[in-house]
Order: sequence, then C-alpha cells, then structure tokens
Amino acid sequence: MRRGCSCFTVAGMGRRTLGLRFASLCASLLLLAAAAAQAQQPPGREDRDEVPLERCDRLPVVRVLVDGVPRRFLVDTAATSFLNQRSFGGGRRTDVDVTSWSGATKTTALEVNLRELTLGNQTLRGLKLPAIELGRIEKACGGQVDGVIGVDLLERFGATIDLQKQVAFVAGSRTGRAQEQAAREYVRSCLERFNRADWKSFGECVDPEVVWLMHDRDVLGREKLLEFLEACGRGDCPHALPQVAMQRFWVAGDVAWFEYTYRIPGMDERSRGMAIVHRVADRWLLVNENNSEAQPRALPAP
Repeated sequence: MRRGCSCFTVAGMGRRTLGLRFASLCASLLLLAAAAAQAQQPPGREDRDEVPLERCDRLPVVRVLVDGVPRRFLVDTAATSFLNQRSFGGGRRTDVDVTSWSGATKTTALEVNLRELTLGNQTLRGLKLPAIELGRIEKACGGQVDGVIGVDLLERFGATIDLQKQVAFVAGSRTGRAQEQAAREYVRSCLERFNRADWKSFGECVDPEVVWLMHDRDVLGREKLLEFLEACGRGDCPHALPQVAMQRFWVAGDVAWFEYTYRIPGMDERSRGMAIVHRVADRWLLVNENNSEAQPRALPAP
C-alpha cells in the first residue's frame, strides 16, 4: 500500500492525481489516531482494574511485577519513568534527561531492558528504561523504591490516579492485545455480513457519517451507503459487489484501521483498499473506507 497522500492508481485508468480526496482520507486517519492517543474516554468500571496505592512517607507507591518479580514503584505524574540502579543491574551507560519530583537534571544512567512490566491486569513488554541512583528518594520515602512510574508509562497503561481513594485505575481487557483481538473479530464479522449482502445487519457496523471512497464516486453517510449497496445488489451497478477479506490490522486506542483485499465475482483481479473504524461502546463502526488500488501486490497474511 502506498504511504504517500498525493495520488493513487486505479486499474484501467492510469495514474490519476486525486490529492484532495486522498489527503482527506489521510487527514481523517491522523486526526482519529491523535484523538485515540490524546482524548480517549475513561474506561467503565467493568473495563478497568483497581490497584491500591501505598504510602512511602507522603509519596504514593504502587506494587508492580518486573519480569515476574514484585517491585515497589513511586508514582509521579510529573516525572519520566526510570529505575533504581541498585535494584536493576546490567545495561549500558548513556546520558539522559531525568524529570522527577525533585526537578529536572542531566545525568548518566544505565539503559536497562525489561521483558515485562505489569501493573494490575495490564502488561507492557520490551521496555528500555534508564536506571539511576535513587538514594535521595529512598531517604525521603523512608523505604525501598525500585523505580518511578511517570506519565509516559501511566499513559501506556491507560492508568489514572485517584489520591483521595488511594487507588490507580488501570484500563482493563479492552486495551492492548485483548482490545486488538476484540476489534479484529468484530470487524471480521462485519465483513462477513457484507460478503453475504446482509445490509440490515451490516448497517449496524457503519457510522452514521461514514465516508466510502471509490474510483468513480464518493458515498457519504450510512443511509446513502446502504441505498447504494442495495441498488448494486439488485444489479444497478456496472459489476457485482465484491467479496472482501481482511489483511493487516492495527489498533490505536479507540481507533483501528486495516488493509483488505477484495475480488469482484467473475473477475480474476484481486484488489485492495484501506478502512478506518472507531469504537462506540462495544461496537467498532466503519467511518472511512477507500477502495484505492485495483491491481495490488500480494499482501502478507495478518
């Protein structure tokens, strides 16, 4: 799939410059991804884990697992994340900028590789974190501190801190690998509805303001799209409706996008496109679909 946003190729029509329409698709993708990263809705109670906070003097501390070993990490929403070098050996020396409760400073740290870091029911894998001397923090705390969880890791965990209730709320099963699997299966079921021309059921998979892009027309809105699909099903289109198969799939927060291949019955060519969906409650609704390329290279299996 071409990554540029200036133009794309339609089989039988050569190379057409469709910058405005394709740029609109790219802009939609970027805006939706930014919204997912920066403005996700807080998870519901059934969709989160509550992790109790402890106190180390006046500082909040949470218990985590690092490569399966229990550790105590200070929680600092104004800090970057780092480790206590007395708790984690190895790594290579590097210069880093460290921001913590005591201010910002430049220092030399050990870069440590962590296989897994688990907070509540969420696990991050393949982390690289700096390890520095935390003697001052341990002295102020009055106890052992194995590291600091800062705003960067809190965002990746989908965690929020409630100091009044003394808990950390960690986003639940809808994040990470479980979220991706749920999104993939929901979208796959929607494509099956499309392939069997079950338009009433397929309409439940479509956002009211969907944008459906084709080489010869754009269809805007769920109502118009369903009317168009039903008309094609009656034979009012130049060719039969295609059969669609999902290929690569990505999730970013409450937004996902995927590449797909499609084949028109009676034709040997296999074409492809890209679509964007977003989560509304437990559904993943189609917001943008672009049947962009009619003679693609073969895509790898997801």
